[in-house]
Amino acid sequence: MFINILHGRGSSVFEGKLPPARGFRNRPLPGRSCSLKRILRRSPAKLGSAVLCLGLAASVSGCALFKRFSFESPTVRLEFIEVTRLDFRGGALRLQLAIYNPNPYQLRGGQLGATLDLEDTHFGEAVFEGGAKLTAGEQTWVTVPMEFTWQGVGAAARGLLTRGAVAYRLEGRLQVQTPGGERWVPLQLTGDVGVREMLGDR
Repeated sequence: MFINILHGRGSSVFEGKLPPARGFRNRPLPGRSCSLKRILRRSPAKLGSAVLCLGLAASVSGCALFKRFSFESPTVRLEFIEVTRLDFRGGALRLQLAIYNPNPYQLRGGQLGATLDLEDTHFGEAVFEGGAKLTAGEQTWVTVPMEFTWQGVGAAARGLLTRGAVAYRLEGRLQVQTPGGERWVPLQLTGDVGVREMLGDR
């Protein structure tokens, strides 16, 4: 470094080195990048806290995603039975089912197959081909038709359909489509159900 020193009328120039300024030794200049090794050496606690926070955030996000797409089986109830036909060969029934979807997403009802017994008398099998939309958090009504013959249930079973209420057993399974694929829900329903005559109403 060259330094000019004024001496009255003239000036002289000499070459020399300035001593390092105090308080600035080993300090990085503004804008100077620090290496990852230096960060790890100087603040391991802060880095550990950052890693822990990232882990917790990922865990919370994963739990929320799991809860959003986890599956809970819908609940099914037989609300009542409608008698739509009675003749010398047998008759036809409509099973009115109430299906509640507890999941936070819509389900699509697929096939339903179930056997129906009234007062310990086997009436036959109810089959539903599917297509019902089960709205998230709501109850959906589904009508399942079925037919029977007197030869199959016995002539004495005719009186069961005029009682107004009978004991029933409905067993089978319901197929539903979820965002994660196909699921089968087992059905094992028992209790008393009302019987309504809807003759001539097809």
